[in-house]
Amino acid sequence: MKAEHEDLTTDDVITMGLVPIGGGNITSYGAALRIRALARQRPTLIRTAPPTGGRSRGVADAEPYFWARLTRAGRALMRRVDA
Repeated sequence: MKAEHEDLTTDDVITMGLVPIGGGNITSYGAALRIRALARQRPTLIRTAPPTGGRSRGVADAEPYFWARLTRAGRALMRRVDA
């Protein structure tokens, strides 16, 4: 039997690593493109929503594209990858 998400690529795992721990606004255009694409392909791993609270902390004049968070399954997968 094939393990769930066995076919993830290295780029997919790197993209998941771009999602802030605990969720957060995405202000990088490149990260936004990658995260949005993976969230469409794998909605069980990443959730997205409209941005929260305007500008992101620590990023001068950056308007967030959206908010993103790894799901429970996404966090579990990242723990397995990090191990």
